[in-house]
Amino acid sequence: MKLGGCLAAIAILIGAAIISLANDNKKIMFPEKFTSPLSAGWHWVREDPKAWKVENGTLLLRSLPGYLYLHHNNAPNVLLRKAPVTSKGLILEVFLENQPEILYEHAGLYWYYDDDNYVCLLKEWMGNEVRLRIVREKDATGDISGESEYGAKGVWFRLLIAGDKATGYYRPTDKEDWRKMGQVDLPSKGAPKVGVNAGGGPQNAERWARFSHFRVIEQGE
Repeated sequence: MKLGGCLAAIAILIGAAIISLANDNKKIMFPEKFTSPLSAGWHWVREDPKAWKVENGTLLLRSLPGYLYLHHNNAPNVLLRKAPVTSKGLILEVFLENQPEILYEHAGLYWYYDDDNYVCLLKEWMGNEVRLRIVREKDATGDISGESEYGAKGVWFRLLIAGDKATGYYRPTDKEDWRKMGQVDLPSKGAPKVGVNAGGGPQNAERWARFSHFRVIEQGE
């Protein structure tokens, strides 16, 4: 191919990429840059103000003792906001970095109605390895699916909400394709919220989960 033809082809590809990016940006309903103070609309469940902070566009949550799962309902610093209203599906995304070291220490992304009704994607220590898991609780009855061993410190989570289903995805870096974790039925209990949490950690050691690039996207046609 001649130089002129190559340049024309490159221009077409660049133009297509720009159009694609513009279309993606139009679908973003809420991007969170994690500045201080937090954006309007966020609220805490069982806030411990000494166990969270914001640094350089990253939310840090200390992994304190406590869980949402089943009868516990004592997880501190559950950060939530109302889910946007749309007739289309919603996509939640976040980048998480954590290094859990004790049994059930975890952090993750939540679609939340209340402490007994939610779906979340977790990165969690399971005694001899770190695993990614889909955790669902409905009327205080829980189930776990989509488990896979995971070795990297950072993980991108995506939770697709469409109809009465929630589908979980992950990827190690933003340069890779999304990998499907699994799908579960949504619990239905009032107006949903979206957010993040870290829990199950030790009282006598400071370990922090780091969240960035949180956003809510309206699913395209």
